Amino acid sequence: MARFSIRFLGCKVSQTDAQAVRERLLADGHMESDCADVAVVNTCCVTHEAVRKSRHAVSRAARTHARVYVTGCGANLAGDAFAGMPANVRVMARRTSIEVNHVSDELVAALRETPTLARHLHVPLQSGDDRVLRAMARRYTSTTYLRRLEALGDFNLTTDVIVGFPGEDEPAFRRTVGLVRAAGITKVHVFPYSPRPGTRTAAEDSVPPAIKKDRGSRLRAVSHAACIERWRSKLGTDDVVLVDRPGRGYGDDYSPWLVDAPVGELVRVRAGAVSEEGILAA
Repeated sequence: MARFSIRFLGCKVSQTDAQAVRERLLADGHMESDCADVAVVNTCCVTHEAVRKSRHAVSRAARTHARVYVTGCGANLAGDAFAGMPANVRVMARRTSIEVNHVSDELVAALRETPTLARHLHVPLQSGDDRVLRAMARRYTSTTYLRRLEALGDFNLTTDVIVGFPGEDEPAFRRTVGLVRAAGITKVHVFPYSPRPGTRTAAEDSVPPAIKKDRGSRLRAVSHAACIERWRSKLGTDDVVLVDRPGRGYGDDYSPWLVDAPVGELVRVRAGAVSEEGILAA
């Protein structure tokens, strides 16, 4: 367990991203503290002044913390601005979630040309059935989703899916499963539909809870099998792993690893075996 502090610079998006990091660290068993060992600085690069302030915040954190991780748009788009920082500063250019309509040829090229970016994207799907997507007011079709991800076949792709949305029948659910497989998605975050007061579908919760539970279980099984298959494809290969909690970390493509190394370190490892929880370092 590590003690951490976190601050953000810039807009509401930066604040939201910082909160997501905070929640993830707390959920993993770490503790937020004013006397922290690890600092996370979620940076901003919308203006030169924002970059200057971000650099100053990182430099100040480096004087009072054992390790400092630089995240946010400053790390993703202006990583060179943090060149020359103390040795305890790590710039982490790891994108998280992006809407499929934003996956363009230009973005794919940028992802491939930036060596510090993780080979992972989380692209929410919600449903693989076009009728359900229209009912959700999503601005893409299943065909569009697959087409835009074609160029990212070697990336570790993860997604969100809602099961049991009003009107989702068994064929619609099967189309979702088929699209998840066709897109090469590994981890699926599955959420059963629950009505929200005031929304158009609040009074249309037509799928019984038992069916939602069954579909969620089936989709998670498909997801787990895809994860195991990807992890096995790495056997005998090397990777760089960020150790984010005792005995565990994430590789370059956000695959989970089981490693014996200090929390906060970046370590080079070789895949020796696969368990139900991730890749075991040899």
